[in-house]
Formats: sequence, C-alpha cells, structure tokens
Amino acid sequence: MELERREYEYIRKIAETGSFIAAAEKLYITQPSLSQFIRRIERHVGAELFDRSHQPVTLTEAGRIYLDIEGQIQDLCKVREQRIQDLGQTVGGTVRIGSSNYRSSTILARAIPIINERYPHIDICLEEGTTRELEDFAIQGKTDFSIVVKPTGHRDLDYIELFREELLLAVSPDVGPGAGTAA
Repeated sequence: MELERREYEYIRKIAETGSFIAAAEKLYITQPSLSQFIRRIERHVGAELFDRSHQPVTLTEAGRIYLDIEGQIQDLCKVREQRIQDLGQTVGGTVRIGSSNYRSSTILARAIPIINERYPHIDICLEEGTTRELEDFAIQGKTDFSIVVKPTGHRDLDYIELFREELLLAVSPDVGPGAGTAA
C-alpha cells in the first residue's frame, strides 16, 4: 500500500513540475533514484509514462491513464480506511425510551425515523405507561429515560424540560361561559 502511494506521489510530482530534477528536490530524493524508480514502474506497466524527448517532460497517454486511475485508487483507499476507522467509533446499542401512548404516536413517531437514519446501529425500544409508571421505569433502569407530562417530582430523578405546550379546550357555545345568557 505504501509503495503504491509513493509511486503515485512520485509520478504526480514529476507531472506537476515537468522535471525529474525539480520533482526529486521536492520529494527529498536524488534524481537518479527517482529515475530508476520510474523506470521500474514503466517496466512493470509495459509502457513509458513520460515523454522525455523535450523539456518540460510530459505524461504520455499511458502516464495520464496511470495517474488518473492511481488517483482514483488512492481516493478509494482513503474512503476504505475512513470507513473501517468509523466502524470502531460507530455509536450503537439499544436505547430504551419510556413514553405515554399519546407521546409515542406523536413526538416519537416523527423522531424515531430521523434517529434511525442518522444512527442506523441504534435499536430503539419503547415502554409505554402512565407518568408514575414511566418514572418508575427510569428509576428501575427499565428505560434509559422517560418522557413524562406532569412529573411527580421523584427525588431520585432529574427532570429536563423539553418544551412547553399550549393546550386549548374546544367547547360548544352552548356549554361555554355565558351559555344560556339572554342577549
């Protein structure tokens, strides 16, 4: 792998500078070593990678193909290394959420698909119950957390306000304030 990276860097540097001497200086190697290295690659590939007949040297068609494909290979190697590294850092496991039936069908029904998309290695388990049951689930470790509406203020729990709701009461004009009052 390291050899392929070096091959790519050497060929790219020669193409970039147009000179074996300038490339060798930038790569901190001797020009004869660089020339020998490129000759070995050319023998292996079976084609000359550089047109050395004039200055600056230029890539041959074989050299352009080699550099293009090798660049793609280097990019894929970086992607592979990143993905493998990400595996070790993947957030995974099971999250157990306590919620009322109503909250599960409203808030969580919208949130869970987003969580699943962002964190595909996390499984979500729902436990439904009343506020008192949900608080007990959190204390007992049956849930990692519970979403409750009107907490009892259990001293073994910390409560974090997620949001405030405005609840409205819809009533018939015949039942509401002033019902039955003559106008």
